[in-house]
Amino acid sequence: MLTTTNYGLKKPELTDNVKISDFNENADITDAQLKTQSDTLTAHLAEEATQDDLGHIRLSDFPKPLDYGRYQAEFGFDNSVLYSAGIGADGAGLDHTIVRDQLQSGDAHQTYGNYVRGQRILNTNYDYISDFTFYVDSIVGTAPDARVSVRNGITYEVLGSKIVTPILGSNKVVFDSLVDIRGLSNIVLAIDTNGAGNISNQFGIARATSNLVENENFFYSNDLWVTPQESLVHELKYSVTALTKYTSGTIAKTINPLYLKKYGNLKFTKTTPVNTSVVCDVLDSSDNVLKADVTSITDLSDIDPITYPSLKTRWTLSRNSITDESPTVSDPSWTWEGSLYDGAWEKIAEQTLTSATAQVDFSNIPSGYKNFKIFYNTRSSLSTNRKILLRFNDDTSTNYRYQSTNFFDTTVGTGEFLLQTYIGFSNALSASTGNHSFGIIDVSNFDYSKPKRVHNIHYFDTSTSLYTFIVSGSWENAISEINKISFVAEADSIGIGSRFVLWGCK
Repeated sequence: MLTTTNYGLKKPELTDNVKISDFNENADITDAQLKTQSDTLTAHLAEEATQDDLGHIRLSDFPKPLDYGRYQAEFGFDNSVLYSAGIGADGAGLDHTIVRDQLQSGDAHQTYGNYVRGQRILNTNYDYISDFTFYVDSIVGTAPDARVSVRNGITYEVLGSKIVTPILGSNKVVFDSLVDIRGLSNIVLAIDTNGAGNISNQFGIARATSNLVENENFFYSNDLWVTPQESLVHELKYSVTALTKYTSGTIAKTINPLYLKKYGNLKFTKTTPVNTSVVCDVLDSSDNVLKADVTSITDLSDIDPITYPSLKTRWTLSRNSITDESPTVSDPSWTWEGSLYDGAWEKIAEQTLTSATAQVDFSNIPSGYKNFKIFYNTRSSLSTNRKILLRFNDDTSTNYRYQSTNFFDTTVGTGEFLLQTYIGFSNALSASTGNHSFGIIDVSNFDYSKPKRVHNIHYFDTSTSLYTFIVSGSWENAISEINKISFVAEADSIGIGSRFVLWGCK
């Protein structure tokens, strides 16, 4: 009987007697191998890569999100601070509307005959009532119309009323005009049938969250509202929409971007009807104004993110009278550029010369960088190869030292230079007649209390030869952080088209 090459599975030939045990043996071998492969795969997937061992790296293992450094934004008025202003469907304005759902017990009032029901509104710090919603639990026969009224809770004077037809479910009453309740702290909402209905034609309103018959008030006739006779120990559920109007108010929102590199812009939409105004200011966390009376799409990039890691935007809205239409602000947004996480390289600046110059400077380098890289492609303004001199922070004292190793075809040259006023890179400025010089400079800025280490490798080629230069040195200043890097032509000028790109790592 033949067997397979790898696992010895039995392969019956046409002349062999086939036994059930042969199939069982094949199945056992297959099962064992599948289990071994499964266990091996599971163990392999669980392995983590190290410096010496292969393994797997999960994206979730990275310490920082992948969108660091991209432009980010925040939208809306979430977490805003409002003063004499409100936020509605149309944005922020001076008309503050609030819908209050109330479910109260022990304060539902009745009058003579049990035919009028009223409910006191709690905490009435509003100016107007615009609508009222109650629940119709049942209807018997043809329900009479309901009169819904807002009354003075002391005198029971009707301040506003509306006749509505009861409908099973939620009845929303929108008053013909805003009911003025300014200066009143005791307000009652009342429902009666205005003299209509009878025992065969009535409706009930629920006083509880469940639709229980014993928790209903039935309406079929009416008595005059004289005074509450008792306080019912039942629940009455309703909602009321109240409105407060202001002549002036503010909306303020603070943004606190994480990993902030640079602010972007501020954008918003405003409406200013007749006799109204909207003023937008940008402030710091201490309410000092940084930008006053700004318009939408204001550039914030000139605000220092280190000095001002958070910004407050404040809109001041005003109108001559509460009868004037309210100004509004809507759709605010802020953008910023996120900084890269520590250990990532980011481009700080670059320069490409459009005219010859004796010196190229990278000034006002932000603090906090532990390493720099400078990539360059340079040439001289004349037909002679020249040296480039590297300096830091405008230091022209003898605080530099370096060694140089040069490879010219098959020739090797070395040199050591102490007490220098620069670190020099020979032939870094190639002649303008078709030669090219390019290289990379690494600068260590880890510890400001120690000398700054510099390493450079650059190449210089002609049509027939290639030269390599390796320079290692230091700036012996043990006090200052690097905030300026300068490239100076030893003679003549750095030529047109020369390009320098500065990168940093924090």
